[in-house]
Amino acid sequence: MKTLPHIGERLLKAAELVPFGANIADIGTDHARLPVYLVLSGRAGSAVATDVRPGPLENAAENLERYGCGGKIRLILCDGLSGVRPDEADTIIICGMGGELIAGILEAAPWSRGKRLILQPMSKAEELLAFLYQNGYNVFARLLAREGERLYQIIASEGEGRRAYMPYELFCDGLVLQGSPECADAFLDLQIKRLEDELFGLKMGRISEERGEKIGFLSSALEGLTELKGRVPYGHGFRNI
Repeated sequence: MKTLPHIGERLLKAAELVPFGANIADIGTDHARLPVYLVLSGRAGSAVATDVRPGPLENAAENLERYGCGGKIRLILCDGLSGVRPDEADTIIICGMGGELIAGILEAAPWSRGKRLILQPMSKAEELLAFLYQNGYNVFARLLAREGERLYQIIASEGEGRRAYMPYELFCDGLVLQGSPECADAFLDLQIKRLEDELFGLKMGRISEERGEKIGFLSSALEGLTELKGRVPYGHGFRNI
């Protein structure tokens, strides 16, 4: 029986969204545990793993040797998707980066719209979602993963689907509630508290046109989340995100 690397709940949730037999590209792979896990478990047929720094790829190469799967995983030193050929991956995974950075990687590779995308932003998920909605990416899943007292959001997209959205949907929507009902109440509370804190800070400063627009946007989002909160069962608490 093959020994699989430990990848944690956050990456396990991402792995669940990978179609069986997929050819994956793991961007910002670091230690390459996720592509190793996917290949050894039979979830992925092949993989390329990229990182912008040589050090992480050296760690990745050690893991490939340790688990004996180097022949199925190609390591690439490159920025984002710049070193990946569009025909060698049907599923793109980008986990552990800021939402604005992930959006920039996708914007630089418009061919990514035709792939399945599995994205796990560490911050500014709303900026990533706005980019996806505005640029024709069809978001079909938003899952939550718990590791200790932290919650992480995993966003999946495939095909085209440009659509309008309400401000609150960038922070939490029906996909989150349906996909992760056991964590939805905690996630909503965290998002509401985050917006309340951000609005308080914005209102304490001198009001400019740009600041006023942001206050209006976040106030609308907070109102929508507060209404949404009334329709979600409660009882699962988390301290931070």
